[in-house]
Amino acid sequence: MFTPRQLAVWLGLCALSLIWLLPVRLRDALACGIGKAHYRYARRHFRAGRRNLRACFPAMSAAEIDALLQEHSMTQWCVWLDLPAFWMSSNGRRGARTVFEGLEILQARAKAEQPTVLLVCHNAALEHAAHALKGVLPVVGYYKPFKSPVLEWLFLRLRKRGDSVMIGRDTPLHGLIKAVRGGRQLYQMIDEDLGVPAGEFASFFSTELCTVIGTGRICRVAGAAAFPVFSGYDRAERCYRVRVLPPLDDFPAAARRDIAQQTAQCLEALIEVDRSQFMWCQRMLHTRRDGAESVYAGIRTSAD
Repeated sequence: MFTPRQLAVWLGLCALSLIWLLPVRLRDALACGIGKAHYRYARRHFRAGRRNLRACFPAMSAAEIDALLQEHSMTQWCVWLDLPAFWMSSNGRRGARTVFEGLEILQARAKAEQPTVLLVCHNAALEHAAHALKGVLPVVGYYKPFKSPVLEWLFLRLRKRGDSVMIGRDTPLHGLIKAVRGGRQLYQMIDEDLGVPAGEFASFFSTELCTVIGTGRICRVAGAAAFPVFSGYDRAERCYRVRVLPPLDDFPAAARRDIAQQTAQCLEALIEVDRSQFMWCQRMLHTRRDGAESVYAGIRTSAD
């Protein structure tokens, strides 16, 4: 916890906390400036994002892709500079900056202990949405440990606050099913490329995505309804928005391929709410069919 490298993490958290004390308007202005500079001077960091966007939306021009990724960078930095709100602000104050749409549907299901799975993706405000939802719903979610013991200690404590349960990715499935059947709502990521056989190929915008199908299995065994949930940061209003979309019809399908296609279409719907909120820089198109060239071939040496 106190090696030279971890001392740097402690100092970074302290500096971030001091910046957070600025008024939201000034903090967001600073974040937007950093976000623009980040995209302009660290373009290599966004290479995977540009390749993902070209694969998904071949009609987009280079200028449109640059504008979208710069917009995402600005929003992402607004969210990062607001992270100290988790340890320096009250639940009520954080809740006042969150606007929910359709939350009453999930609250009614929680009250009736109806099995529910929340389908989410890697958006800029993912962490904030998770904390906001667990403050008003009985949530269960997967947990991926941080490499830094300092961040692991801090965020594990924060994520365990409220009426929420965190489980490791190696937790047996029957324990998760029991929690969902008992009325806890599973916060489930659907945009991770876990490869085959954990995933199945499905059409995704203008390309293919090796889509996770485990969500369908959970919903089938637990008898749960699946609700897509969008999360994002509204820079104009300086608030977080969490929108509950209509549940998936006839989910899950009987065949693996159909489950994958249903999940991919759900992911498309979440992204299309606001494309700039999605974390395009993850290597979500890593798995390709046999013999197909990787979307990220030569990316380390490319001038892209």
